[in-house]
Amino acid sequence: MKSFELTEPFTPAPHTSSRAILDYFSMLSDPRQCWRVVYPLPEVLMLVLCATLSGMEDFAPEPSRCRRRQ
Repeated sequence: MKSFELTEPFTPAPHTSSRAILDYFSMLSDPRQCWRVVYPLPEVLMLVLCATLSGMEDFAPEPSRCRRRQ
């Protein structure tokens, strides 16, 4: 599996915003097979970053929080 690599040098903005973070993630090369990609890599990484910063420990749904359709 390939690792993520910066495609160009990154210069952080003075006031970092979510848009600047997405711009940073957009500079990473995506090693996934194009035909299998459903969600863009920068958006997936932003979601993971936000979840991690909010204290989420895993991405498996908890049964107590899921509603079953009847």
